[in-house]
Amino acid sequence: MGKKVDKEAMLGLEFETKNNGKCFIIDYKKYKDVTVMFYDGCIVKTKMGDLQRGSVGKGDTYEWCKVGTVFQTNFHGECEVVGYRTTSDIDVKFKDGTVVNVRGGNLKKGVVKNPNTPKIFGVATNDLENYTDTKMFKVWHSMIRRCYSDVYHKNRPAYDDVTVQESWLIFSNFKKDIESLPFTDYCEKHNYEFDKDILSDGSRMYKLETISFVPKEINSAFINDIRFGKYKGWYVNSQGFFAPSTSGVMDEYRKNLGFKTSYRTSDEALNVYKTCKKLQLQDLAEKYKGMIDVRVYNKLINYDFELEITD
Repeated sequence: MGKKVDKEAMLGLEFETKNNGKCFIIDYKKYKDVTVMFYDGCIVKTKMGDLQRGSVGKGDTYEWCKVGTVFQTNFHGECEVVGYRTTSDIDVKFKDGTVVNVRGGNLKKGVVKNPNTPKIFGVATNDLENYTDTKMFKVWHSMIRRCYSDVYHKNRPAYDDVTVQESWLIFSNFKKDIESLPFTDYCEKHNYEFDKDILSDGSRMYKLETISFVPKEINSAFINDIRFGKYKGWYVNSQGFFAPSTSGVMDEYRKNLGFKTSYRTSDEALNVYKTCKKLQLQDLAEKYKGMIDVRVYNKLINYDFELEITD
């Protein structure tokens, strides 16, 4: 029968390792269950045999998540390592002071949540405190409101099924992505508007691939055609004839092209509308050439739309 070990006497005993300097015992349960701490704060579980041979390492995880290392989480902003004991026992602190215990694997993948982060409209998080007065934040907040506010949906039911790409539920992620787009600075300088429909691929989602910043004049030209999907392009006038829905600027195109104000069929009226609309978009493309995303320019020049015929 082996000699009984005085566990209290083991605490504090120092050992030299082969590659990681000195460490000392901070917990001794049994011969094969010993916890040691290195002088840089790293805590490792080991065996007495390995400790006596100097074969105690800090593990691969410790090399990339030392105390003071900052990590970007997927949806809760940045966090900093403030304590490392083992691969599965790491403390990180968020900017609001919240400390969370995590595993190294989750930290590396960014799967770390801040339980104290307040939610905007129940889903979104602002992790940048000093940006709430910027146009960029207002654009982001407005986007979240359109998609996730029940009050907004009561007045604008067309947005009931519109969503935001998941990473953009964190403001810093949205800001980083949006700043990579052409003419983003025109949002601040020239009141360009945030649009998801001109470059739309048919999905009902705000996402980087289909977002652009455009002048209000261009954005307004698309509202009735794309955004709500119920604009006919024609209406029945008081005489019972079909009239193209050309008013304002569009009516100037109709007059200049010599089209009548009414027709016997809806197809005729709709074709007049489409012709006028295409010319309007092409003129806008040329007017703002060099001041809009080239993708938007190409869409305006080559735009081909189908208007939903509704009762």
